Amino acid sequence: RLDLYSCSYLTSLPNELVNLSSLIRLDLNGCSFLTSLPNKLANISSLKRLNLNGYLSLTSLPNELPNLYSLIEFDLSGCSSLIRLPNELKNLSSLKRLDMRSCSSLTSLPNELANLSSLRILKLSY
Repeated sequence: RLDLYSCSYLTSLPNELVNLSSLIRLDLNGCSFLTSLPNKLANISSLKRLNLNGYLSLTSLPNELPNLYSLIEFDLSGCSSLIRLPNELKNLSSLKRLDMRSCSSLTSLPNELANLSSLRILKLSY
């Protein structure tokens, strides 16, 4: 588990983060000044929980992110600059919980979300 909760002045993550091959949980809650995620974050195939709550500068998700096949919880709440979700989110076949509360810049959801057969909890609100 890597918990960087409220590291509010953190502006980037090292690309070497992807070498944590046994990482199960990554918590970036409150890291409001992060400008990007490592491109190869999806290489952490063991990742089950990803918390990006309050990641204010996030406008889109990395294209590789939907390759996190083991991901069961994904928290995007408070990502108020997030404009769109990739259609490839349908690849998150193990996803059970998706939280997108207060993603106030999202104008639509991909139809492919309906293909998330394991999804049990979907939280949406402005």
